[in-house]
Amino acid sequence: MKALQDKPKPLVRQITQSLLIGCGCLLVGAGIAFSTKDMVTLWISIAVLVGSLYKAYDIYSLVSKNKYVIVVGICQNAAYRFLQKTNRVTVADELGDVLTLDVPRSCRLRVGLQYRFYFRRAPTRSEATIDFIKTAMTSEAFLAVEEDLVETQSNTPTE
Repeated sequence: MKALQDKPKPLVRQITQSLLIGCGCLLVGAGIAFSTKDMVTLWISIAVLVGSLYKAYDIYSLVSKNKYVIVVGICQNAAYRFLQKTNRVTVADELGDVLTLDVPRSCRLRVGLQYRFYFRRAPTRSEATIDFIKTAMTSEAFLAVEEDLVETQSNTPTE
């Protein structure tokens, strides 16, 4: 885990949560399976553990190989779309470029705050990476989001 100490906290948190969910599901499933002698529950719990381990390994390999893109910007518009899996967010980065990003509905963003968005890197060269970001980030490429506290703390008044 020393390799993850200098990595972004939201991505490390996702790895940890995936591992904890998989192990917890196996413990609960095994307890229920052995008390009721229901082997189907045990096999389902093992399947969830394997899926969680795969997800944690996938995110770990992205993080350890730096195969992710960080988009930092101020949220200008957050359009919560009815009956859709994603929300459309407009972000202005430090260069003045306006980016339109699709993020999962679980991300509640406020207009005017600075955020860091983490996406999987595009599989092609750097020119395509820029086009990949500017067109529309799909929610499949989305990894995590965090409020940029450095900018937020400098704007808060001190006593």
